[in-house]
Amino acid sequence: MVKRLFIPGSQWIYFKIYTGEQTADNILIENVMPFIHTLYNEGVIMGSFFVRYSDPLFHLRLRLYVDKLESYATIFSNLLVFLEPCLNNGSIFRIMCDTYNRELERYGNELIKYVEEIFCIDSWSILSLLSILQKYDEDLREYERWNLSLLLIDDLLNVFDFDGKSKKQYLCMLSEQLKLEHGFINHKFTKQLNDKYRTNKSNVWRTMDRENSVVYIKYSDILNRRKNDLEEITKKLNKEELQWISDYSLSSLIHMTMNRFFKSKNRLHEMVIYFFLYKYYDSYLARFEI
Repeated sequence: MVKRLFIPGSQWIYFKIYTGEQTADNILIENVMPFIHTLYNEGVIMGSFFVRYSDPLFHLRLRLYVDKLESYATIFSNLLVFLEPCLNNGSIFRIMCDTYNRELERYGNELIKYVEEIFCIDSWSILSLLSILQKYDEDLREYERWNLSLLLIDDLLNVFDFDGKSKKQYLCMLSEQLKLEHGFINHKFTKQLNDKYRTNKSNVWRTMDRENSVVYIKYSDILNRRKNDLEEITKKLNKEELQWISDYSLSSLIHMTMNRFFKSKNRLHEMVIYFFLYKYYDSYLARFEI
């Protein structure tokens, strides 16, 4: 029987780190990332992933897969080293340890362990990207964050063997779902989205042309490692399992990537990004008559 609940003291340890939306990237890069890296290097954990969440207070949810339960003391001693200074300076105002309740209905009883592996790969890749983006000024950082989000989603679709037509149909569906979620279904808003895409069309095409894409080439080591590691996971799955994830869980995997990558207003960013990708795939198919 697949285990659903992991209380503190079991193999998954779950921290809630309460901070601000605008300070979260700094906390992730300067404190959480070295904390995780140290635990990996010491052989204490076998995996880790994070998400941004509000309940209603904004916080980071960090989950660590513990190799040996006797290593808990090492985890908490490192937690003090890397995160207590943030409590002292006020950039973090609370850290809680909680029960990890696996979303078995969303991801499947037999597939949850593979989904968690995907989350771990994705989380480290996002942290690696954020650590580079953080060096830039705000305008360049957000410009590249948007461009990278296109590539991150495209790679996930490639990993699950989507062809051009499937990508177009899937992103059309996701885009329409989020427009409905936000109540943006009238002609006026659709025109605004189309106008926004036309303004950014040349940039989208430059980004997606991987052979010449400045953004892709700049971050190719991280992007390619992520894609290769994700492909190693999909190799463990049979055809039916891959299809199940594509049908029922892939939209959640994409959403979680965007959740990790954007500081705030994730769903609004997703809606526009999905629409841009849909328009790109549609134009690409028409241009090359695929």
